[in-house]
Amino acid sequence: MTREKKRIMWTVLIVSLVQMIGSATAPAMNIIKTTVFAQYPLSKIQTVMALTGLISPVVSLISAELIRRGLVTKKSVVLTGLFTLGATGLLSIVLHTQLWHLGLLSVLTGIASGCYLSTVLSIMLDKFTPGERQNVTGLQSVFVCFGGFLISIAGGVLAGWQWYGGYLILLAGIPIGVLAVITLPKEERVRSSGGSNAGVKYRFDGAIFFYAAAVLVFMLLFSVVNPNLAIHMASSGFKNTALVGAVTSIQMAGGVAFGFIFPKFTRIFNDRLICVAYFMLFVSLTMLNLFHTSLAMISLGMFFTGASLSLIGPHCVVAVSHCVDSRTSALATSLVTGLAPGLGMFLSPVIITNLTTALSGESTNYRYQFTAFAALAFGGVFALLATVREKREKGQSGEEI
Repeated sequence: MTREKKRIMWTVLIVSLVQMIGSATAPAMNIIKTTVFAQYPLSKIQTVMALTGLISPVVSLISAELIRRGLVTKKSVVLTGLFTLGATGLLSIVLHTQLWHLGLLSVLTGIASGCYLSTVLSIMLDKFTPGERQNVTGLQSVFVCFGGFLISIAGGVLAGWQWYGGYLILLAGIPIGVLAVITLPKEERVRSSGGSNAGVKYRFDGAIFFYAAAVLVFMLLFSVVNPNLAIHMASSGFKNTALVGAVTSIQMAGGVAFGFIFPKFTRIFNDRLICVAYFMLFVSLTMLNLFHTSLAMISLGMFFTGASLSLIGPHCVVAVSHCVDSRTSALATSLVTGLAPGLGMFLSPVIITNLTTALSGESTNYRYQFTAFAALAFGGVFALLATVREKREKGQSGEEI
C-alpha cells in the first residue's frame, strides 16, 4: 500500500470514530426530560432530537448528485461536513436553552453527517483495489464501534457536568477536518458528459426494496433502545449519567464481537440472518424490561442490541451489492445505508413513543416489551418473505436450466 493510500486509510478510520455521534446525547435524556424541558412530552423531545436521522440521508443524496454533476468535489463535501460538525459543537455552548435549539443542533448534525459519512468512504473505494477495500472496510467497522464506545463514555461523563455536554464532542470535527485537509487527495470536479446513457431509465431489482424495508423497520424498532435507556435506568435507581454512558458503550462491544463473526453467519443463514437479527432484538428488549433492576442483565441486553445491528446492516449491504451494476450501485447503496435507516430513526419516536404513551403512559418497561413483540412479529414476516423469495429464485433457476 502506497504512502498516499495509507494516509487516506487512516483518515477514513479516524472519520469513522465520529460516525455514531448520536450516542453523545443519549445519556442525558433523563435530565433533558425531567429537568431541562419538563414541560414537553417525551415523544416531542425525542422527535426533535431524531431530526438528524431525517436530514442526514437527504443531504447524502443531494451531495452525491452534486458530485455526479461536477459542481463540487468529494473532498470539499467531506470538509464541509466535518467543519459543520465542529461548528455545531461550538454553537451548542450558547444555544441550549430552548427546544428549538435542540432542533437546530439536530438539523446541523444531520447536515454534517450526511456530508462526510458516505463521501469519505467513496473516496476510499475510488483509490483502493478490491482486496484493499475489503481489509479497510473490516477495520472501519471496528473503528465505528470503538468510536461509539468512546462517544458513549464521554457523553455520559460530560452530561454529569452539564446536560448539554455531549454536544461538545462534536468539536472533534474541527481537528479531524484539519487532518482531512492535509491527507485527502486533491480532486478535479467530475464533469458528467451525458453520452449514450443520457435519458436512459434503469430498473431496480425488487430485492433492493426488500432489504431496504428490512433495514427501515429494524431501525424503527432498534431506535427505541438508546433514547429511552437513561429514563429506563433512572426509574430503577440508576441515575448516574456516566453509568448510563458506560452501559450504552457495551452495545458497541456487541457490535464489534458479532461484526467479526458476521461472514460465517451470513454464509450459514443467508437472508434468514435478517430474522436472526430481529429475534436478537426481541430477546434484548425483553431483557431490558424483565430485568430492569439488574445492571448486569441490562448490560447483557445492550450487548445483544449492538450484536443484532452488526448482523442486519452488513448483510443487507452485501446482498444489495449483488443486485446492482455500476449505474445503479450508488443510489441503491444510499437507499439501504442512508435513507432507510435514517427514516426509521426519525419515525421511531413519532410512531413508537406516541403509540406506547397512548396505550400505557410513560412506562419504558411497556415501551420496550411492546417493541420486543413488534420485533418478533416483523421477524416472522421477513422470515416468510425470505422463504418465498428463495423458492421463487430456485424456480427461476430451474426454468433457466
